[in-house]
Amino acid sequence: MFELQTLPAPAGFEKLGQVVEFHELAYCDVKAAMNAAPTASERLEAVLGATILVDGAPLGLEGVQHLPGHMLGAIGSALEFVADYYGLVPKKPAAGEAANEAPATQRDEGPRMGEA
Repeated sequence: MFELQTLPAPAGFEKLGQVVEFHELAYCDVKAAMNAAPTASERLEAVLGATILVDGAPLGLEGVQHLPGHMLGAIGSALEFVADYYGLVPKKPAAGEAANEAPATQRDEGPRMGEA
């Protein structure tokens, strides 16, 4: 029905094997990777591990977690890319609008903390 995308490896990952690629996951596979993560903080790493194929095999969560320390910058960039690609990050507020601030018409203009 839909063709999943294959993209070149994220920068810094190309040395992990002969063929390193980003393979888009279907929705059910993104959910499965996230649900298989032992903790909530590892969910994005699990999706990255399922998405990066090294010589045809998924890198996996454990593979991501055991990458060499000098790859921290590359890992961070890849995590940001995956979060953005799959829409796993909240939308940024419009210029001049704070993230936690309701529009002016919906604000509670009652007393503030420390005011009577």
